[in-house]
Amino acid sequence: MFQRKLDFPFQTIMKPYKYVFYFLMLLSSLCHAQTRQQLEAERMRIIEDIVDTDKILKQTKKNKNAALEDLKGINSQIANRQKLIANIQAQLKNSDQYIAGIQEQIDTLENQLKSIQSNYGLFLKNRFRQSQTRKNWMYLLNSNSLNVAFKKWLYLKQFEKKSKAKAALIQDKNTELQNSINEINEINADKISLLASEKEHFKILENEKTQKQYLVNSINAEEEKFKSILKNRKKEREQLNTSIENFILREFDTSATNENTNDKPSSHAAVVGTASFGKNKGKLTWPVSSGFVASKFGKQPHPTIKNIEISNNGIDIRTEKGAEVKAVFDGIVLGITEIQGFNNMIIIQHQNYYTVYSKLDEVYISLGDEIKLGQTIGKLYIDKNQQSELHFEVWENKTKLNPQTWLRRK
Repeated sequence: MFQRKLDFPFQTIMKPYKYVFYFLMLLSSLCHAQTRQQLEAERMRIIEDIVDTDKILKQTKKNKNAALEDLKGINSQIANRQKLIANIQAQLKNSDQYIAGIQEQIDTLENQLKSIQSNYGLFLKNRFRQSQTRKNWMYLLNSNSLNVAFKKWLYLKQFEKKSKAKAALIQDKNTELQNSINEINEINADKISLLASEKEHFKILENEKTQKQYLVNSINAEEEKFKSILKNRKKEREQLNTSIENFILREFDTSATNENTNDKPSSHAAVVGTASFGKNKGKLTWPVSSGFVASKFGKQPHPTIKNIEISNNGIDIRTEKGAEVKAVFDGIVLGITEIQGFNNMIIIQHQNYYTVYSKLDEVYISLGDEIKLGQTIGKLYIDKNQQSELHFEVWENKTKLNPQTWLRRK
């Protein structure tokens, strides 16, 4: 009878929780750690973008003519700041959810501990009662046969083993409980830091929005002048587009002629390892080491002037003044020319794809050169506002593509 009372609490406690509970705790912890690491990595990337943009904006010569360009930078900075605040809020929400999960685990552990301690108390009372009424050796000697004595001896051994197991179980539960409490304390400390950071970035965001409004007002005050600037830039973009198309069409005509005459192609792109360019969408390295996208691809309304639409065949990347430009992939230099408003332009062929780099002050390569990924091909022009901006395009045959979708995240 006593034997069954001894076994019941121990088995009841251990079987339901031993593996499932530990597995759920481990799984929850791993999921939280992974999400937390991802959010933290994203937060650091956004902070790097903000620092780069701030550094570039500070290089700008402050005057009315730079207002339009400054507005692009402020818009980029506001977007980054909003992403950063959203990231911090996601981390805080993730921490709250994880803390709630840990609290449930703590409640479960405390209930288990109470149950174990209660059963262990009864266990010890029985043990004490036995020790007071009879010594172990007397208990063994008071047996009718050797077989009964042996069974009593096994029972005493089992009794001792279970006693140690219960004590160890209580210790393990106490350790788990303390670890969970420590983890909550660490997360709460992180939350305090994140909340302070969120408050700081909200304040900076308000200042940036004030700056933006100031720039918008200054542009609107001289709307006609900026309309004229935009009109000239549109003409310059059309000239650039015509020049790029001419280079590509000329390459098509040359390739077609060579195929008809069974001659070797004039371009060496086929012999360079560029066949995988099309498989690298979203993985291409950036053509400059730092910077932000000041103007996106495609048609979009002007940020301040009504009824004005801006069309961009590529993207404009504001970067440090005089920054060097690097090739985003292996290829062949198909064309080098100078275009008003875009300074020097380089076209690199990657079989059926082409990358275009404009607004260069210096060119370090020559027509027909085989170019390697990451090779420096030129240096950017510095305008009168002390700004440098790379105009970058990606084409597939005669089709213009969005370069931003081809570049990997910084």
